[in-house]
Amino acid sequence: AVLFTEAESLTGLDIDRCYICIPDEETDTVSIWYTNEKGQSEGDSWSSAIDGHPVVRSLFECWKNQVRLEMTMQKEALKDWVRYAIKHGFKLPQNEEARDIMYSFGAPFKQGVIVLMYVREASEDNKNVVARLAQNFQQTYTRFLDLQKAEAQARESQIEAALEKVRSSAMAMRKSEDLELCANIVFEELEKLDLKIQRSWIGIFDPETKDCSLWTTVMNTEGDKELSTGITSMTIHPMLIKTFDAWLAQETVSYVFEGEDLKSYYEIISDGHFHLSEDVIDSSSSLPKEYYYYTPFVAGGLYFFTDTQPLESDKEVLNLFAEVFNLTYTRFLDLQIAEEQSLLIKQEKERLEQTLTELKATQSQLVQAEKMASLGELTAGIAHEIQNPLNFVNNFSEVSGELVQEALEELESGDKEEALDILNDLKSNLDKINHHGDRASSIVKGMLDHSRESSGEKVETDINALCDEYVRLSYHGLKAKDKTFNAQFDVHFQEELPLIEVVPQDIGRVLLNILNNAFYTVDKKAKMNSNGEYHPEVNIQTELINNKIKIQISDNGQGMTDETKDKVFQPFYTTKPTGQGTGLGMSISYDIVTKGHGGELTVESEVGEGSRFVIELPIRE
Repeated sequence: AVLFTEAESLTGLDIDRCYICIPDEETDTVSIWYTNEKGQSEGDSWSSAIDGHPVVRSLFECWKNQVRLEMTMQKEALKDWVRYAIKHGFKLPQNEEARDIMYSFGAPFKQGVIVLMYVREASEDNKNVVARLAQNFQQTYTRFLDLQKAEAQARESQIEAALEKVRSSAMAMRKSEDLELCANIVFEELEKLDLKIQRSWIGIFDPETKDCSLWTTVMNTEGDKELSTGITSMTIHPMLIKTFDAWLAQETVSYVFEGEDLKSYYEIISDGHFHLSEDVIDSSSSLPKEYYYYTPFVAGGLYFFTDTQPLESDKEVLNLFAEVFNLTYTRFLDLQIAEEQSLLIKQEKERLEQTLTELKATQSQLVQAEKMASLGELTAGIAHEIQNPLNFVNNFSEVSGELVQEALEELESGDKEEALDILNDLKSNLDKINHHGDRASSIVKGMLDHSRESSGEKVETDINALCDEYVRLSYHGLKAKDKTFNAQFDVHFQEELPLIEVVPQDIGRVLLNILNNAFYTVDKKAKMNSNGEYHPEVNIQTELINNKIKIQISDNGQGMTDETKDKVFQPFYTTKPTGQGTGLGMSISYDIVTKGHGGELTVESEVGEGSRFVIELPIRE
């Protein structure tokens, strides 16, 4: 929808509709997202086989060969295309006038094609604008794929956590009567997963009597959900008969209730040992359709009712719950035989709960841990860095003591002129002692500032001094941590840079993250090239450009691939081995620079040649 609006604004064309086409060679299909109304908040989509229509084949070839696509469709050809699209899910706007001719232009990007359809021919400039939009959209689609992957992983984690809750409840069973509690947990976890389930059931079948012991959740008179249990025959309704046969064959069943069939079903089972409230029965008759799905486990099955066609992914989740509940029911059978095993169950439950508690505690502390991760490295660097000014203080103090003694001797001998010269030297020494004392004090203050939580208060800061401070702390910290570490670092600071209002601790953290990574990659490359021909180097440079202070940190390390560059600022993304990085450092640095200081943080890199990170901080006028 945004492409539609922006393309029309930039080109001035009367655009009829906008397509985003994503080919998939594995499935031999093309997914087509589209919008055909200006200002529409979102688009729709449909799918076609690559060879389903000549237009779709042309879209595929445009993407496959990464070339532009230009088409003109008239009358019957245009009608044929619209009919084909509607047949496969395209929604034609109401009252749309029939077109005699339609022009199309497609521009490829890495994963697909952007296509515009319009009613008059477009200029070459307009086509170039669309091509630029397509290339920019590649970044959007890359982000979409990353988010899709992350969401899928998050969904899998959510499902696994729910399944683990059911497993834990099974392990927590101390007596056979606890099976009902486990059934209730299944219902609770299914509801949390938002599967659009109206009602879910658990059934245990008796192959001899063809009866089914049922558990379900129903609303009580106070409006709260409670567990309801009962027994019903599996021979009193066609759906139940199909379900029982499917259980014997360990197969799934789908069934659609229409009209009074659902109400009749509820009345039938309620007349037996399983009693449903009048509200549940009456509300069922108001639904034109209700969909039923059953999945088996060894002793019975899980099934649910929903008012919309259940998704295959939702069915798969229920299948997983059936597998897990099968373990639960096996546990129930074991408890019937040997209740004395409850002690072992308790111990296992406590272990699982402790593991989950530790995991949650670790996750909640992860971001803060990343912010403080560099403190240990700083400590070693501080020890080395502070030693220099302290040596100067000690040396000049010792020399100054000797000068005082010499001055006293000259005064006693009456040589005032020589005494004055000695006193002038003494004053110079005291100035140097004061200077190096201030230096040591500033280093200690810098460490304290880094170790405490940032106040968020911006103060006027000398960027050159800040860069000099942190490049040395990073270098000496890594040197102290790894005695084999060796690298050259050079600084190129523009003189007389204006002071800039920043949060020093936060910008220092950004510098430290980038510098540590730079030293890490050159050290790693040096250890891989032990022939002595490679010389690891890290450079930090400052300059004032266009009312912005620009900080460049470059290295001649291993460099990054395009995929790594695209993801380097994403949370939890790291190329370091497990245990050596949280994947949060660069993400936090990006937020500090862009959100906290209104600046920019970018990266340039070439595999095998090195990387350059550029920080741009605006100077407030």
